[in-house]
Amino acid sequence: VVVGSRSAIFAPLSNLSLVIVDEEQDAAYKQQEMDPRYNARDVALKLSELVGAVVILGSSSPDVETFWKAQRGLFKLLRLPSRNSPRPEIRVVDMRRELREGWRGILSRPLLSEMRRALDEGGQVVLFLNRRGMAPFMQCLNCGFVLRCRRCDLPLTFHADIKKGVCHQCNWQAVPPERCPRCDKGEISFIGFGTERVEEEARKLFPDARILRWDRDAVPDTRTYRKLLAELKGRKVDILIGTQMIARGFRFPEARVLGVVNADIGLYFPDFRAGERIYQLIRELIEEMEGGGKVFIQTFSPEHYCIKALGEDYLSFFREEIAHRAELHNPPFTRIARLIFHHTNERRCREEAERMAELLRRRKEERGYHDLSVVGPSPAFFRRVRGRYRWQIFVRGPRPQKLLWGVFFPEGWIIDMDPVNLL
Repeated sequence: VVVGSRSAIFAPLSNLSLVIVDEEQDAAYKQQEMDPRYNARDVALKLSELVGAVVILGSSSPDVETFWKAQRGLFKLLRLPSRNSPRPEIRVVDMRRELREGWRGILSRPLLSEMRRALDEGGQVVLFLNRRGMAPFMQCLNCGFVLRCRRCDLPLTFHADIKKGVCHQCNWQAVPPERCPRCDKGEISFIGFGTERVEEEARKLFPDARILRWDRDAVPDTRTYRKLLAELKGRKVDILIGTQMIARGFRFPEARVLGVVNADIGLYFPDFRAGERIYQLIRELIEEMEGGGKVFIQTFSPEHYCIKALGEDYLSFFREEIAHRAELHNPPFTRIARLIFHHTNERRCREEAERMAELLRRRKEERGYHDLSVVGPSPAFFRRVRGRYRWQIFVRGPRPQKLLWGVFFPEGWIIDMDPVNLL
């Protein structure tokens, strides 16, 4: 038996019979950082085909493309319709209504009320917010200037524990100035909130509660991880505040309340899988509530189908999501190749992307690949990362790789087949 992360799929076993891919929808199975850019789930399927092994793809909220294949009979669908522990009660809290009624707190009134009751009765509370730091960005209220990373051109997130702004792409840090460096008139204000701000608020509201924050800043290494995990298991924590780190393999048997502080983070990113990721992440958290309890999902988009489906079942989400995919001709109804060019000079980056897009369009017409489309070029969502500008091209169709075979890609190009992240 070999147990491991995505690279374990390459273990040289002589008589492979079974591969189990747990939480198969997890984007971490795709190696995106370097070549070869492979998806361990897809490798497992191909490997099983070659050697005659069985693959089990396990998930409580399967990848939409995987479930679509199962419905079409390409995979055998096995259901586990019941669970040993009671299901929690789920309530969606409309934060727009909270604002209209004069409430400005980070935590809604229904969530606060249930937190007090749970803590009075000796239960635990879990607060989830998928954003680190004290404030997501720092802005001058006089001229609107936003402090950005010099290497990535992204807003710096303020971290109160080190009193610095930090770039969450390259870790560049800077002490925020007292006055705006552009207009020299306004003061720099902290806009929005992250897990540090939620922790600060919780300590004010519940001064006697034992509070633990669990994110990459609070748990930087294995030693700290083990220490804090022992505190959590030993019932030395009343309120746990965390990012997506707590949605990966944790169990909350004593938790009476789960509060999703802002379910909208990432919901409207320019990626067709954005809604699916939010649904899966929150669904994982809900599944960890082994003792039942209550879940409060705070959102400014209560009508969004991904948010509404959290209170229903996976099929309600899938039907809505697959309809959108079909209408816009997104996977699984097509395949995508993402081509990214990066360079330290923005003009050079744009020109090379334009040259390649024109070459691919001309090649497409010459070869009669009318079932393919070339989209772009355009700047990537993260336009500059670690001092390098990024422009991208998408090739869509049944077999986009056939357009790329034989094309010379100069240094600086990245080719990603079936990308799991379009940002």
